[in-house]
Amino acid sequence: MGDPCISSSVVLVSGKPARAGATGGAASPPVADRSLAARLFAILDAFTAPPATSLTLSMIAHRSGIPLSTVHRLVAEWVAWGGLARQADGRYVSRALGYRRAGV
Repeated sequence: MGDPCISSSVVLVSGKPARAGATGGAASPPVADRSLAARLFAILDAFTAPPATSLTLSMIAHRSGIPLSTVHRLVAEWVAWGGLARQADGRYVSRALGYRRAGV
């Protein structure tokens, strides 16, 4: 079920180490108890675990632990803001992480 490519040496945007099967770190609260900011960072965290050059909405939902309908809404907001981009094949890529990796 988990993502076998996620290593404990990967550090997520949230600052927590990645773990197999989830990207929310140890003992993530249930989705209903997570703040909007926590959900947005969980979506970004989905892109930090390899191989994550581009992801579908379903893949983002699975990796973040957020319901697909919520991911759809939040990803649309990320795209409008410019933090994510939708490719011609319908997959999404992170622009925000590129800025973070560049040290900006």
